[in-house]
Amino acid sequence: MSREKTLAKNSVIYMTGTLSSKLLVFLLLPIYTAYLSTSEYGYYDVICTTVLMIVPIVSVQIYDGIYRFSLDSGDDRSVSDKYITNALFIIIIAVLMTVPLAIAANYFFKIEFFYLIYLQILATCIFNTWQMIARGLKKNMLFAVSGIIMTFLMLLLNILFIVVLHYSVRALILSNIVSMSAAFIYMEVKLRVFRQISVNYINMKTIKELIAYTIPLIPNTISWWILNLSNRYIIIYCLGNDYNGIFAVASKFPSILMTVNMIFNYAWQDTAIYEKNSSDRDQFYSKMLNYFLRLQLGVLLIIFPFVKLFSAIAIGKEFADAVNYVPYLLIGAFFQFFMTFFSSFYYVFKKTGHLLYTTLIASGINIVVTLLLVSSLKIYAACMANIVSSFIVVVIRYFYVNAKFKIRIKISLKSTGLYLPGMVLYCWLYYTGGIVVNIFALMAGIMVIGVLNKAAIMKFKNILMRRRAGFKPI
Repeated sequence: MSREKTLAKNSVIYMTGTLSSKLLVFLLLPIYTAYLSTSEYGYYDVICTTVLMIVPIVSVQIYDGIYRFSLDSGDDRSVSDKYITNALFIIIIAVLMTVPLAIAANYFFKIEFFYLIYLQILATCIFNTWQMIARGLKKNMLFAVSGIIMTFLMLLLNILFIVVLHYSVRALILSNIVSMSAAFIYMEVKLRVFRQISVNYINMKTIKELIAYTIPLIPNTISWWILNLSNRYIIIYCLGNDYNGIFAVASKFPSILMTVNMIFNYAWQDTAIYEKNSSDRDQFYSKMLNYFLRLQLGVLLIIFPFVKLFSAIAIGKEFADAVNYVPYLLIGAFFQFFMTFFSSFYYVFKKTGHLLYTTLIASGINIVVTLLLVSSLKIYAACMANIVSSFIVVVIRYFYVNAKFKIRIKISLKSTGLYLPGMVLYCWLYYTGGIVVNIFALMAGIMVIGVLNKAAIMKFKNILMRRRAGFKPI
């Protein structure tokens, strides 16, 4: 199978597991905006984003090490088991060390729903670790199915707790814990990780190797989440929880684009690692960069009118202002994809230490711009800060990757420039056009993507049809 087909196949598999969880956002958004106040939803959003920032610390982000070193071990399960055993040993020690710190934090700050939040942190650590084990062992379909299980359970529990029983934030946290725990149990039944690990595998050399790879990723990931989380805290401090509730709803729409990003980044990481020693590596990397660039711009042409139509029927009146901020957040998500795209090369060549500097730059710029503009532009300040900081880091990483890793990745301005006039037009229609205009814009956007990406779409279609024909339960 060619590398393009492998990339397409992995993208389809990751899409199966990842897309379902992001679609959940839109299935539940009408419920959230109908049954929760802006303040309640704002607090829940802060909990979720804070948990995602804390998880890398608690887990030492060792699951990324499991994934990377397991891929290098090939089909030798004993080598993978060695890295998995040592990684789990590190996680256990790290979790035990965080318990007194968490108790102390609750003692001083009196965190609402503290114990449930801590359980969600642990559940997220375990879920992430087992998903990365599945990816490292090339069990990508298992990775996808676990995502579907988590999504389905979360949907049912959210409806039960919020609509039927009329609970609020506490129920949302509990549903996260239960759904991730169930998905973890399913993965363990299939992978049998606990049967494969052995204390005989534990040794300081492997532990040091894993930590040397993952430690630089911790501050990088924290900085990444600060990039996305700091705006929320600034909004809460300067404007209030109600404003953050509106900003949180607006931020859900860019998750469509972030879903596409996550799917292709998962598949791209696998392929980039496999192709690192290929003779035509540079040409292949350039080809993929330009493909992803066209794809991202094309997806934006669909998302703009879709958001306008969806929000008209799904967003409660209390959250109606959220729609005004979506285009800016979508553009920020566009640049963040390419931040992640170029960061993949740091993983490929195991030079993770350099990631931190650029992510810190993005976080710093984001905070400064938001603080300078928040009093005058309100929520728009956070949107603009996200765009500026992400764009600057994309430029820095582009030139750094080309210079330091001895690869040459070139952007084709001619092919991608075809989309830019359409972007400007669709953004203008978003704010000025009515329902009918945006329906036609949505159909036109779909046709444009279909025509300009016909070959790639047919490749995905053929792979998907073959997988359906030959599908076997895991």
